[in-house]
Amino acid sequence: MHDTLVDASISLIRENQHVSGAYIASPSFSTYAYCWLRDGTYIAHAMDLHGEHESARAFFRWVNATIASNCVNYGDCVDAVDTIGRGRAGQSMEQARQSLRARWTLDGKRDDSEWPNYQPDGYGAWLWGLDEHIERTGDLDLWEESREPVEYVVECMSQVWSMPSSDCWEEYPDRVHTSTLACMAGGLERIGRRALDDRALSLANAIKDYILCHGMFDGRLAKFCSHERRADQWPPKRRAHEGPSIGDSVDASLLWAAVPYAVLDLADPRMVSTVRAIERSLVAEGGVRRYAADTYYGGGQWLLLAAWLGWYHCRMGDMEKALACLRWVENQAAEGGCLPEQVSRDLVDPVLYEPWVACWGPPANPLLWSHAMYLILRRAFDDRVREV
Repeated sequence: MHDTLVDASISLIRENQHVSGAYIASPSFSTYAYCWLRDGTYIAHAMDLHGEHESARAFFRWVNATIASNCVNYGDCVDAVDTIGRGRAGQSMEQARQSLRARWTLDGKRDDSEWPNYQPDGYGAWLWGLDEHIERTGDLDLWEESREPVEYVVECMSQVWSMPSSDCWEEYPDRVHTSTLACMAGGLERIGRRALDDRALSLANAIKDYILCHGMFDGRLAKFCSHERRADQWPPKRRAHEGPSIGDSVDASLLWAAVPYAVLDLADPRMVSTVRAIERSLVAEGGVRRYAADTYYGGGQWLLLAAWLGWYHCRMGDMEKALACLRWVENQAAEGGCLPEQVSRDLVDPVLYEPWVACWGPPANPLLWSHAMYLILRRAFDDRVREV
């Protein structure tokens, strides 16, 4: 079964990569007819893991071209920072926010719809994924081509990293999200090491310190940070209406803090406590919900998050739990090997499922990010079994 699904996943991704190099989020769900840097980076990483290096390279080249042709004051910024760590470009916070857009059209154009589009976690993922690709392939030509876009993104991150943004689910735009910060810290650290850039490394450390100071609750990571920076408010102050039912909740994306971004070690007690909270609150019938109050399509179980939980357990060496996650994902495959975004069993709020269907149709199926995370878990599991 799994060999067939691996082959089907690779073929599906390959067939739905635009000539530009962009990966469409879902070919059958019109609302997702864009390329997200977050989704695309993990898709590219999955392709790298399975030997499809040219596909991954095409995506990273698309990102470079998209940043260079669309971002605010790109030329002025890269002229002001000839090499990472030298000089300051003076980007305003609003310019930086406008530049760090989560999604682009497949031909690399701006999407100016009202749907939330400021999600800087995708750029942290891209920095991490770019370094992973270069590490695996030795593609130094791509690294040289990527230097200026990287410099630009590092500059933008330096301006806005602790400001509110939409989270990775396009929600809560007035909050600072722990998993978003983890993505940025992890990406900055990886690219800083490659570029020998003290500024990027210092920024990564500052973000990690912020997470450990403001993104913790009861010995584990929290969905939201307890302090927020705003353009008109520094130092940050706790909001009067912020309560523990919101600020201290758990989100499955907090897994990212350990895998792959290493903000916390896998076995750090704070990370272990976070994973236990996710398993206690968000795992249902083997699948994983995004967070306890999720109402998107009623709040179903997401395949990519089940794969992520399995990836964590695989890294920890708990192969029984990793295999359970892997089998659950494989069992959700529809005819033809398509993996959906989520399954609609044991919903958080079943009443809200039909209104979403009436508005947008059934949940996305296939979702290329689901296929990517399956491929990542499949390779991690197989590699760990061979090691043993």
